[in-house]
Amino acid sequence: MSLATAQTMGDIVKFSSELGFSPIYLPPRRTVLSPVSYYWKMLSALKSEFILIPYPAVGNPVKTTKLRTLDVKTLKLLSKSSSLIVYVYDLPFEQVISTKSSNWASLIDSEMFYLEETLFDAADKILVFNWTMAESLQKRYNIPKEKFVYYEILDLGADFIPPAVKDPSRKPKRIIYTGNLSQDRLRGLEWYLTKIPPTLEFWFVGPNGNWIQTFLKEPSVRYLGVFKSSYEFYSALSTGDFGLVWYTLELSEYFKLSSSSKFSSYLVAGLPVLVDSHAIYVSELVRKYEVGITDKNLEKLLFKAKNVSDGDYLKLRENALSLGMRIRDGYFFKRALRIAMGEEKDVP
Repeated sequence: MSLATAQTMGDIVKFSSELGFSPIYLPPRRTVLSPVSYYWKMLSALKSEFILIPYPAVGNPVKTTKLRTLDVKTLKLLSKSSSLIVYVYDLPFEQVISTKSSNWASLIDSEMFYLEETLFDAADKILVFNWTMAESLQKRYNIPKEKFVYYEILDLGADFIPPAVKDPSRKPKRIIYTGNLSQDRLRGLEWYLTKIPPTLEFWFVGPNGNWIQTFLKEPSVRYLGVFKSSYEFYSALSTGDFGLVWYTLELSEYFKLSSSSKFSSYLVAGLPVLVDSHAIYVSELVRKYEVGITDKNLEKLLFKAKNVSDGDYLKLRENALSLGMRIRDGYFFKRALRIAMGEEKDVP
């Protein structure tokens, strides 16, 4: 399980517990000695009024998941006595295809689609990021549109409050990038990093980034490594002026469907966001909430970042702080879950 997925699981437990859910902790597959005890634990949810399934952490249909058929059959059985709510934070098929995984044939087969369809058919409500994600599932499996609830943004339950005040005139402007920093993930970004103007600097946070400092040898580029605690992580992010959301062009189709923990992390840290517009959905969110700058390539984004007026920056940061507080409180997750349970109306 990746760090981002572990964070998502922890937040699902935190925010759903605040609405009265009780978590059932399933052990990692590799540690399970007896499938009987594993499924007995799943079946302990029988006769609950609502069962919340984080997908694909539970019910993952890819070929490498042991006992995947039994997983989905158990969830289908649970749906007969309880209202099943599936919270979709990722789509295995779309992820494998968009990342052009070299081992995709070992992950995807016809059984995967059958199992995914079975799970969504058993669900009473399916929580998804947006209409585009819902539409892709609806077309594939003919799912009634009434099943879908949109949660829009990934919430992060961080125990961190960013500084309320920041000097907008500080130079150089500091741009933060966080995530997996392996070179294949940042392919195409290196060229820009050799041409950073003196009024900007780049700080990188995350695993696999040692190459950044040794390869580039740019004084305006720093690699901070990985932080052990979430407080240290968000504290480091909050020293920046902007957070960068940037992906290779190959991922543009995937990011029509979803946002990311990267985007949410910046807002929790109080950072306005720079977004390359081929990250389509994140760009839409930035424009809707007025929390950053979007443009068609990184060169144009950097130009806008270094030339933003003090007044415009303060307005962007004020909006980022406001949206970040909602994300930190689990607003989007809780609202969608209340709608799924019939406790709140879905108002477009």
